[in-house]
Amino acid sequence: MAKEFPSYNYVVIGGGSAGCVVAARLSEDRTKTVLLLEAGPTDSDMRIDIPAAAPVLHGTRFDWAYKIEPQKNACLGFVNNSFPWVKGKVLGGSSSINYQGYVRGHAADFDSWESQGCTGWAWKDVLQYFIKSEKNQRPEYSESKFHGTDGPLSVTDQIERTPFARAFVDAGKELGYNEIDINDGKSTGFGFMQATINQGKRCSTSKAFLTPARKRKNLTVKTNALVTKIDIVDKKAVGVYFQHHGKEYMVKVEREVIVSAGTVASPQILMLSGIGPKEHLKQHGIDYIADLPVGKNLQDHVFAMMSARCKPGSGLSTLKSAGSLLSKMKYIFLKKGPLTSNGLEATAFITEEGTKDTSVVPDIQIMYLPFLIPMDTTKEEMAGFKSKELQRCFLGLDSITEDVTDIEGVTLLPVLLHPKSQGEIRLRSTDPEDHPVINPSFLDDPSDTDVLVKGLQQLRKLMETEAMRPFEFKLQNMQIPGVSNDENSDENLAEYVRHFTTCVYHCVGTCKMGAKDDPTAVVGPDLRVNGIDGLRVIDASIMPTITSGNTNAPTIMIAEKGVDMIINQ
Repeated sequence: MAKEFPSYNYVVIGGGSAGCVVAARLSEDRTKTVLLLEAGPTDSDMRIDIPAAAPVLHGTRFDWAYKIEPQKNACLGFVNNSFPWVKGKVLGGSSSINYQGYVRGHAADFDSWESQGCTGWAWKDVLQYFIKSEKNQRPEYSESKFHGTDGPLSVTDQIERTPFARAFVDAGKELGYNEIDINDGKSTGFGFMQATINQGKRCSTSKAFLTPARKRKNLTVKTNALVTKIDIVDKKAVGVYFQHHGKEYMVKVEREVIVSAGTVASPQILMLSGIGPKEHLKQHGIDYIADLPVGKNLQDHVFAMMSARCKPGSGLSTLKSAGSLLSKMKYIFLKKGPLTSNGLEATAFITEEGTKDTSVVPDIQIMYLPFLIPMDTTKEEMAGFKSKELQRCFLGLDSITEDVTDIEGVTLLPVLLHPKSQGEIRLRSTDPEDHPVINPSFLDDPSDTDVLVKGLQQLRKLMETEAMRPFEFKLQNMQIPGVSNDENSDENLAEYVRHFTTCVYHCVGTCKMGAKDDPTAVVGPDLRVNGIDGLRVIDASIMPTITSGNTNAPTIMIAEKGVDMIINQ
């Protein structure tokens, strides 16, 4: 028997990128009570604050540590054709463990949402919400109509950049692209990347929005609280069941339940509550309340990385130097050095045809990390390789025993921005602690592979520009054993992409927003769950199509706009 918890006006499920914003903004009205339930712990661990420590957090207690189902056409070089699916399980959610890139997407992404029936979600409508949350610290943006300077979310340039950042942008200009503000809605081109960092420390939505709000008496934050079910009576959400330290509680809701648990957990919670595909729920013995396509429309960005070594003394980082005692001391006492950087110094948005027009929606994003990535395959949370030879190929090693932590170089990441392949999330069981079945169906549409192959080919052209010549780069050998003898052939590059498909952890879409008469939609443009009163979904899962770039900034925008709709209903 569940213990009864005090009732609240609003209960927000999930204290992640969206949930922290929703809870903080709703609690600004001191006459309304708000309860935020987060399945993970607090974000007090100092490693979370260090921008460069993002990969160290993956696979820890701050990560749900999901694994995707074996893929048919992707991840073929990894054991079980699978790969880790990192999602934050901590206050701040994925904004507490991600790489902190701040990318809004292209204006046409949001105009497309509106054309699909999502009235009020065009670029002209959502821009104000990006601006509302933003505290941009780049001086030249202080008068920009595209940027905010008074919001709680710090957006800033890297404290220190390697010489490769300027060379990367110059190489793009050499190829005919413009140097751009990547967040003004016209993002095709090359530009310096900004990050959610403040004075050398990560600025998650927990730090930016929730921490100041927790002083309010009308806001209660409960961590280590796993939601098991939403109580729905006569098609209205009236309460929430959750587990906390081995006990089950039930909290009554007077106004609304807001599900902000993310693209994986939000559909899982809805299905456990009787909202989802009728036949799937019946298979698990769940009485369905609303037959909706929950869990469908799963989309994510993927990449197939390429590495390049450069001559010693080129100014790029090595993991050994970044982790040195000197580097740590510079960070602790001065908030300077490589640990202040998320590594994402600059980025490019291009089309597979090489179009230079900034109004054209890009197909490919090129990111990079200014060091070579070793991969410890002895750690359970990391993907293992099917053979040592495949491991050598993926990491660009001269030999399988080579240590690259003290070698200067760059890791290039061509990202597929608009995959045609779509997956789904299903229940594994009715146990809320069981991870759901996650099948992204990576590269099931062959055109996705073709776009990534063209991305790799364009990367090679980029690395051959005059701007790159001083580094004397040596590109990795990408030859897949047993394929074409020409490592640059379309056939070999396609196999390389299929073997080394890697998740970017930008998953969206599983509680799709659409017009009221859209049979593929779970929520309407007001983010209310179709057919259910008092229940909304406000997080990345409502995106009908994925945006052109990192998805954390659009998720925060969705939260800002969602709260406005609640307040002004």
